[in-house]
Amino acid sequence: MILITARGRVHAAQREAALAAAAEMCTASEAEDGCLEYSYWISGDDELTMMIFERWDNEESLTAHISTPHMATFIGAITAALDGGMDAVKHQVSSSGPLF
Repeated sequence: MILITARGRVHAAQREAALAAAAEMCTASEAEDGCLEYSYWISGDDELTMMIFERWDNEESLTAHISTPHMATFIGAITAALDGGMDAVKHQVSSSGPLF
């Protein structure tokens, strides 16, 4: 399983545009083969910090996702909305299970 975590700060004037772009990205991504989860939210302690969480079945699914038209559209929209870059990290998970 592949996890992607991303965090970035948006311009106040672009917050709604960033949220709309993320909502469209979620809908399109969740319809892709291999997408186990795609979610976004605004930080509880900073209304301008956006976080994204993705779970992919495998590397092939993630690679296919990166080359989709909706990814290109999202990158364009979110780049214009960000106040700086987005810190995105890929995690390769070999096993997982309940915490308790």
